[in-house]
Amino acid sequence: TLSSSSAASDVYKRQVGDGSTDDTAAIQAALNSNGQVWLQPGLTYMVSTLWPKSNQTFDLNHGTLKLLAGSYWQTPVIMVSPYSRYRSIGLYRPGELSLDNVIIRNGKIDGNVSNNQSATSEPDTGGWTANDGGLDGIRVQGTVNNLLAENLVITNCFGDGFNVSLNYFGATGEPDNITVVDVDMDGNGRQGSSITDGNNITYSRCKFRNTFNERLAPRTFTPHITGGHTYSVGDECMESASDPTYNYNYECTVGGVSSGTAPTHKSGIAIDGTVTWKYKWRVHKDYPNGIHEVGGAYGPWFGCDIEPFSDVENVKFSDCDFTGNGGIGLSPSFSGSGRTMDGFQVDNCRLTGNNVEWGLSLIHISEPTRRTPI
Repeated sequence: TLSSSSAASDVYKRQVGDGSTDDTAAIQAALNSNGQVWLQPGLTYMVSTLWPKSNQTFDLNHGTLKLLAGSYWQTPVIMVSPYSRYRSIGLYRPGELSLDNVIIRNGKIDGNVSNNQSATSEPDTGGWTANDGGLDGIRVQGTVNNLLAENLVITNCFGDGFNVSLNYFGATGEPDNITVVDVDMDGNGRQGSSITDGNNITYSRCKFRNTFNERLAPRTFTPHITGGHTYSVGDECMESASDPTYNYNYECTVGGVSSGTAPTHKSGIAIDGTVTWKYKWRVHKDYPNGIHEVGGAYGPWFGCDIEPFSDVENVKFSDCDFTGNGGIGLSPSFSGSGRTMDGFQVDNCRLTGNNVEWGLSLIHISEPTRRTPI
């Protein structure tokens, strides 16, 4: 346990906190060596992924952890996991059986999204990829028991603000007893929070809002192309292609004058006069703000999404706000059949200004409780 002033001073000296120096190694060394680690108050620390250990309190001391520019996809700011392997970048942490009793508190986590947008397929998808996750604020993965995250702002992450999961890249076991209190998940790119696995997960007095970063904001489309109109590279148009469910988004890749022939292709390019239109994505007609589908999955831009890859038990929300999200405010949903979610409970939560306030598409759910007001 870090208790003496000399130990605290040593930790401080190894951290710069000037908003430009890479402080990853200094902070990680402190996490590796001490039970309690706190940052110098109010400073900004540029970091790659930090790994707390068991029986540890990590106090940001009202400072900011900001993700280094150009981080790889699947690089959260803080990884709470006993074991994980990122094959894409060869990052390996030797395994422990579990990670237990971790507290993360008092500060801001900034995903630095303007400098961290996955390059994979970005020209095709406007920055959104099938591998869209991972550039999260906090990722809780595998056998993690007893985590408390409190008094935090998690913002500007390309992926999720707070992700609870099981089986990415070799993680084993399920998170259990995950408590999130007074955490503001604001302006993240994919979801404010996501749960795919775990038990006894509680959110209290949390905010899930504005999941819709600058790349994902409502887009300006030309509803239909106009014959004789000159289009420039980067212009977009939206065509229904006689589809009752979807509109189709196309981007001009070679500028010119349109012949008025609406593109209908669903891959590759098509020529319209001297204009070349490239297919980008399809957009569900129920979502007028431009929520699109890539690789068969919606944006999703939810405030919080519960999408069990295995059975999930006892997820509870109390006194939480879901506000201004580009997709669904709160969405318990399923990635496949046969999963159950027992003990789902929502108490005194508010959903306002979301594209869809509440989405419930469950295959199996036991004892759902939805209490008013919500």
